[in-house]
Amino acid sequence: MPVFNQYYYEPLETKDVLRLVALDPATDERDPLSCTIFQCRRSAQRQEYSAISNTWDEQTPSQTLEIRCDDDISYVRITANVDALLRDFRAREKPCYLWVDAICLDQTNGEEKSQQIPLMGRIYGEAKDVRIWLGPDDRVTAKVFTLLRLLSQVLDVQPQWHMAERVVFHLNEVFCRKDGVVGLKSLLNFFSRSWFSRRWVVQEAMLAREAIVHCGRYSIALLSISLAATRFLSLDVASYPVNMAASLREPTTKRGILELLWYFHEAECRDPKDRIAALLGLVPNEKRFPLDYTAHWTELYRQVASLAFGLNDRAINFQLLRVSAPCPIQEMPSIRRGSLTGQSLGNGPYLSFLTYETQTPTSGILPHLNGGNIRFSPLTEASHGSIGIPQSAGNGVTESPT
Repeated sequence: MPVFNQYYYEPLETKDVLRLVALDPATDERDPLSCTIFQCRRSAQRQEYSAISNTWDEQTPSQTLEIRCDDDISYVRITANVDALLRDFRAREKPCYLWVDAICLDQTNGEEKSQQIPLMGRIYGEAKDVRIWLGPDDRVTAKVFTLLRLLSQVLDVQPQWHMAERVVFHLNEVFCRKDGVVGLKSLLNFFSRSWFSRRWVVQEAMLAREAIVHCGRYSIALLSISLAATRFLSLDVASYPVNMAASLREPTTKRGILELLWYFHEAECRDPKDRIAALLGLVPNEKRFPLDYTAHWTELYRQVASLAFGLNDRAINFQLLRVSAPCPIQEMPSIRRGSLTGQSLGNGPYLSFLTYETQTPTSGILPHLNGGNIRFSPLTEASHGSIGIPQSAGNGVTESPT
């Protein structure tokens, strides 16, 4: 692709504007992909669109998408994954209107991303539907989707082993085996697809009016997958992806950012800033905060910590209670690095990424409520995933990440 044909992103006119893709129709799947990109004001009457939820999968752009603008033709590079989903969603006769982050966001413009990322929740919530792309199908996809539909229709029963019996029955029924092993492995392999482990997809799925999961030629409602995952948990063989799929039916409107960070602490992302940014759309309006995506990730983490203290977030107080025993500061355990993956002090969820320093407590109450000084220490790249790493307790005791 010649350099002079590279598509140039026109700056967004206002903060209330987003870009949409009008994907040209084609009767043959092998036809080249082409589209137009236009800006649309969210507050005005706008074109209905489908928002795409997919993962980058560490792919480098290897395909091209033709973009028509008046009499000019230019190109953007896209990954093989985006190329495949566009071909699958392309209509035969009419343009298909889509929001695809890899195309609709100028990935090289940090200022634009700071402006658009806080709107992600609304972009997905206001779409007519969200289409989730898991990748190509394989030889067992049809059976797995049949199994998911059957499990989603199983009535909730107690005790747990009754539910487990029904799950095993359907595993054997669909895969024509008596031991359930083949069906079990096939279902676990399905949930091992990268979409179920990624962080951004959580709000994309939970805020959707309607969500449809596509795997190559096959599709199924996300609600069916979530219900099936809930039933599958009765076998006690689940992993985070299965738990995540099951949780997509649960309301999150009352959860603050700290609760969300812990609830989805195993969800993966490439950029440290996205550990927070990817969940911001699920935070209630009264608890949201401005996001500067151009700032270093350590500054963003400090903002979250300070905000939580300012809002008197109960989640923080519950965790501070775990370490507020009336003992000299030098007797307190060293606070070491934890990466939002379950490592925490006293088995609590939040001290793994939020630490603090106080004056030596004089009573058993919370130190920071008894004249203590809250101070957030500088972060280092080695402590990726931590909100605060105390450098010194002020009494000769040094705290250092390991």
